[in-house]
Amino acid sequence: MSNFQGRLVRVAAAVLAVIGWGAVTPANASLIFYSDRASFDIANLGLPLEDFEAGQDAGPLTSTSFVGSLSASTDNDVFTPGDVIDGFTLIPIGSSGFVFAADGFRGLPTKHITSVLSNSQMVLLFDPDITAFGLDLLADPLTPGLFWEVQIFGSNASEPLGTLAVPNTVFRGETIPDSPIVFFGVDAEIIRKVVLVKPIGGDGWIDNMAFGTPSAVPLPAALPLFLSALAGLGLMGWRRRTA
Repeated sequence: MSNFQGRLVRVAAAVLAVIGWGAVTPANASLIFYSDRASFDIANLGLPLEDFEAGQDAGPLTSTSFVGSLSASTDNDVFTPGDVIDGFTLIPIGSSGFVFAADGFRGLPTKHITSVLSNSQMVLLFDPDITAFGLDLLADPLTPGLFWEVQIFGSNASEPLGTLAVPNTVFRGETIPDSPIVFFGVDAEIIRKVVLVKPIGGDGWIDNMAFGTPSAVPLPAALPLFLSALAGLGLMGWRRRTA
């Protein structure tokens, strides 16, 4: 599939996504944001998924802290080498490390992770560069209704391609959230770094992180025949009009 065809697939999938965020206009018009995983997955086939399920917790409803960054080579009481997929490093900024939570911790489903302190940042570095990134942002039930700030960086590590304000949970005008999980996804020509700024005055968690460069999407086998038929019908119509 050509780059142009791949772009068409991404734009079509983005049209399907209903953007419900308080968005900051991206500095780079080539960025495509997604607010639902289904549309993101349609546009980005074959991405690896990191769900953090290989981490060792202390039992249901518990959380465990560890110092330092997280990557495929991490070796501590929570993660051992190979427990997370290769290609990214998760770094805490403004915090000494991370908190790893077991299923059901604070009522949130599945295992999930966050930096130790509120009001801190989590920086994702990708090697090699990627073109697509998406993850679940989980609201902390104790501090709902706040916003994450997500910054997307390309080859220039000091100037973001775009920044988006993403709610810490989905609200529809009521005081009770519809869901504790918000999906965020983005496509770009190059993604080298993503900065997740945790909600000010609150907290939040991440899970189910997909990243990479999507596989080529083959054109349907019948498409060339369909296009030929359309061209033939057009030619017949033109001949009738000129007869």
